[in-house]
Amino acid sequence: MKYICAAIILMFIICNLCGCASVQIPRQSFVRVAAEFTVNHCVEDHCLTDTKTSYASGSIVANKLKTYILTAGHVCDMDYVKLQLKSDHIVAEYYIQDQNGITFKAAVHKLDQENDLCILITQRLGHRPIDIRDRGPDFGEKLYNLASPVGLSSKTYVPLLEGRYSGFNQYAMVFTIPAIGGSSGSPVFDSHGRLVGMIMSVNRKFPMISYSPHYHAIKDLLKGII
Repeated sequence: MKYICAAIILMFIICNLCGCASVQIPRQSFVRVAAEFTVNHCVEDHCLTDTKTSYASGSIVANKLKTYILTAGHVCDMDYVKLQLKSDHIVAEYYIQDQNGITFKAAVHKLDQENDLCILITQRLGHRPIDIRDRGPDFGEKLYNLASPVGLSSKTYVPLLEGRYSGFNQYAMVFTIPAIGGSSGSPVFDSHGRLVGMIMSVNRKFPMISYSPHYHAIKDLLKGII
């Protein structure tokens, strides 16, 4: 009996050190998103031009003739941008940086303002798209997140975060995944690397709580693309 107990204890230690089941990280599908805004502040005939750069995250969801990238809607929503930058005279340009550190120009393909979702489109890339799970997350399920918080990612590293699915309210799914500006649009996926959510915002009073559009809203947006 003592040998059986010893074997169980040893197996438990090995599982904790090495992991009984490896987590599949969809690194190849992650991109960093950069939005460059040229802002003109005009008073009568006098204009001052300023440039603002905002970072976000995204994931490749389809490769056809073009590559399609899922990110947060407020990244693409010019009404939101104009309100934030306090100007009606703004020109936006979008860029994505892939896992090799190569930058490509992108454009807005589809915007869902109600659910804070956006699809960007760029030239066809060779990276494998992230798989979409056929159901949403389970309460208490451990989930993972690849993100570029405050623009922190490169071809040599991408922050990998984790947390638990904690339920939902009328507007969003709730995760215990830390987030900050730049995390918007980053994929939330299960241990098999399948997409179940996307970070769109964070609780400012407690940034260990983040929010995602509902799973079905994401699935509906991707129906005509995947």
